[in-house]
Order: sequence, then structure tokens, then C-alpha cells
Amino acid sequence: AGTVPVAATRILGSVLPLTNCAAGIELGTIQLGSLATISVNNADTTITNLTACQGNNIVAARSVIILPGQATTAALTTTSLSASAVAADNQIPNALTKLWVRRADDINNIYAVLIGTVQSGGATTVAIEAIPLWSGVATEVFASIAGNQIGSATLMVNTSANNVVTLRITQITGSVTLLDGTAVSSPLVTAFNVVGGTSTQTGAAMINPATGNFIIYGAAIGAIDVLAQDPTSGLADSKRVNVADSMTIYNTALVLQASGKVTGIVTNSAGAPLSGINVGFFNQIIFLNAFSDAAGRYTFDNVPLGPFDLEVLEIFGRYGTAPGQLMAQGQTLTIDIPTKSW
Repeated sequence: AGTVPVAATRILGSVLPLTNCAAGIELGTIQLGSLATISVNNADTTITNLTACQGNNIVAARSVIILPGQATTAALTTTSLSASAVAADNQIPNALTKLWVRRADDINNIYAVLIGTVQSGGATTVAIEAIPLWSGVATEVFASIAGNQIGSATLMVNTSANNVVTLRITQITGSVTLLDGTAVSSPLVTAFNVVGGTSTQTGAAMINPATGNFIIYGAAIGAIDVLAQDPTSGLADSKRVNVADSMTIYNTALVLQASGKVTGIVTNSAGAPLSGINVGFFNQIIFLNAFSDAAGRYTFDNVPLGPFDLEVLEIFGRYGTAPGQLMAQGQTLTIDIPTKSW
């Protein structure tokens, strides 16, 4: 099927299935629809896979066993496909979404072949004239963003007609803020599919670093736990979203846990302020550090409530510690840290 250029299809042999046309053993070049005889050396009789390539693109593949002294007949079939990826708002990330094909039973992506990259938002279609066809095995078309799968569809390929498939991609939108409504810049956002008490990461999060707003594309259907964290303070929140279909835009707002501020002056034994001193803040969950300014002041903004310890530890320099505890949202706690020389 399709229009395979005459005398332009290279046949490669390999022990393991190929994922690109730069590997394998070059066995020869064949014409569309012809029965070509290709000779292999005795050293090549361990070949168990044949791959057809046009330029750098894999267009057909199949398993085969080549035995010494015996003729082997193998038909490598190609077919055409039009594939599109559509999110619930009819938009997908611009020039970020890649489309792939693989065997439907290929859970390890051994056979995955890139067929195109979406170039614009909306129901963009990638149409190609030749894709690998695995005899008797269904073909899966899937999309990915930054290595994360975001949607898939499975079909039994019809070799006598163009195949059309649309990937419906789920969509969860949301925001990440502090309790006072301040947006968290560049939050870490991750989605997990919860099945039978087991959580598996799912989908791909696209984040606006300035506003903290996010879109998660391609989360699985079912119970989804969305987790957000401020990478600076360690403050976090999670929300459960029940995703029922890929036609609905699901929305959630994550509000990070209560927090306060810790500040103070680092001094020497005589009470004079010290600049450029590394101050550590730590509790049972996180460790943060800040340097004192020209006036000796250090500051930790938006840190979790509860008990904590402050520590100055300068190698071959100064040492000092101070405990503290934030009790209420928005509280500012001032703790000066006297130090002494080692």
C-alpha cells in the first residue's frame, strides 16, 4: 500500500528489532512489489528481524528466522496512516507533541517508530504513506510530550486503504497558589493514576512559570492525584481528580500548606552583624539555605509551619544554632543567630 519509491527501500537485518535505520546489517535494496533474492553471509544467520527503510524512516518490519543453507521467504508490508491528536479544548502544545506507532503488544517501546511532530494547535493531522505493519498484531498509535505518553489508540491496519485514527487526549487544568492567593512561580506538578492502591505517574504537565497555572495532558482515565510543590520552600498540596472522559476539561486548584517567614541577624561573639554567612533551615521534611546580606540579615520566606532548626556551619569558620517554631499562617518569626569561631 502507499507509494514506496522503486529501488529506494533498503532491507536491514538484525538480531533485535531496530528503532532507527542507522543500525543493523545492510542486506540489499528492493523494488515495490517484487520478490528480491538477498544473500546473507554465514556470519549473518543469527538475523531474526528484517526492517525496511526509506531514507532514515522505518516503513516496515517483521520477525524472521534465517537458517544456513535454506531459502527464507518474508513479505514486508507497508501501509498508509493519517493520525491526529486532539485535547478536550481542541488544542495541543505547539510543536511539542510527537506521534508514534508501535506493536500493540510492545510495552517496552522496542518497536516504537516516530511518524511525525504536531506543528500547531488543534486537530492537526500527520499523514504518512508508509508505516511498519506487523502481521497479525494490532498497531498502536500514541502521542508523547517530553518522553511522557499522553494518549493512544489501537487499530488493526487495513493494508488496502488509508487508515485514520484520532487520539483523544485528556486534559486537567489548574493553578498553584499560597494560602494568601499569591501565585507560586514554576511549581512542580505531577499526576498519578491510582488503581488498587498503587500510584503510577501519568500524563505530561505544561506549566506557566510566571502564574503557576498548569495543564496536564494525557492523564489516564480514572482517579488522578495531582501533586504540586514549591521547589523553593518545599510547600505542597494534592487534589484528587476523577477523569471520566477525554471530552471534558477538568479543573482543580492547589493551595499550598500554611506557611510563615523566618528572619534575623547573624552576629559574631561581640554582637556585630556578619555578611555572606550561609544559614541552614531544616525540619523533618526539607532543608533550605540562605546567605546573610550586608547587614547580616538572612530571610526564609514561605516555609512550613511547625518546629525547625537554624544552623550556621562555615567550614574552618563560624558555628551557631537556634531552634524555632512557626505557629500560624503569615507569622513572621525573628531569630538572631550568635556565632562563635571554630
